[in-house]
Amino acid sequence: MFLLQVIHLWFVEFALEENQLCTADFVTLRDTLGTIGKYCGYTKPKPLVTLSNHVMVHFDTNDRKTDQGFKAHYEAVTPDFASQIAGAGGFLQGDQGNLMTPGFPGQSYPNGALYQWRITVPEGERVRLTFTTFDLVPDVCGDFVQIYDGHKAGSSLIGTFCGGSVPKPVESSGNTMVVRFKSDNSLTSKGFQATYTKSSLPPVAIPTTSTAPATTSTKTPPPPTTSGTHRGHILPPLVVSASNTISVTFQSDSRLTDRGFSAE
Repeated sequence: MFLLQVIHLWFVEFALEENQLCTADFVTLRDTLGTIGKYCGYTKPKPLVTLSNHVMVHFDTNDRKTDQGFKAHYEAVTPDFASQIAGAGGFLQGDQGNLMTPGFPGQSYPNGALYQWRITVPEGERVRLTFTTFDLVPDVCGDFVQIYDGHKAGSSLIGTFCGGSVPKPVESSGNTMVVRFKSDNSLTSKGFQATYTKSSLPPVAIPTTSTAPATTSTKTPPPPTTSGTHRGHILPPLVVSASNTISVTFQSDSRLTDRGFSAE
């Protein structure tokens, strides 16, 4: 049974210290499943509709630069308005149904997106989620889908998925599941489409006639050739260029950080 009301939260003013990883001054939104999003800079976060009747807003500052701050409003709404307010997501129930990023497949999902679906099937059943198409930006998983085994506090994370390979079907241990999609503020791609069913129904057929679509972007494409992409803690091999110039590109996401690198 769904809640009678959930929370619509939106920012009307937002000016915090700019930092690529949001480690200086930032706002964190959390619900019973964990962190919904972490925000800083001068771009207003997109409107949010929660999956429960409470949300925590945490504001953290350092002891250096300050700025104007933020102003936000909230109101109680019925779950029916979730998709209309956020652009996608919402509360799904029944024996089976579909979910997808907005505009799929003809239009790419936007930057800074946050879409949440709470799926409920009849009591005594489990939720089976099958992705039929999956095309997110592959670089460092800045855009990703998280799937939770339930909607209550303590529900475990089944998996986090990104890139262009279709994930295998996943199944909950109870009759509810939460699907959360986030995108960063760089590249975008086509998105995904998935079907949920109750576990007693036959498995959904996954199309096999086409390969994962290529990532689309309105940004400047990368150089036509590359000497390699390196990550982790293993030193890359010596690189010798074929001309008198070489380009080194470093990219990080908005999550964990480490010490970095140096080269000569």
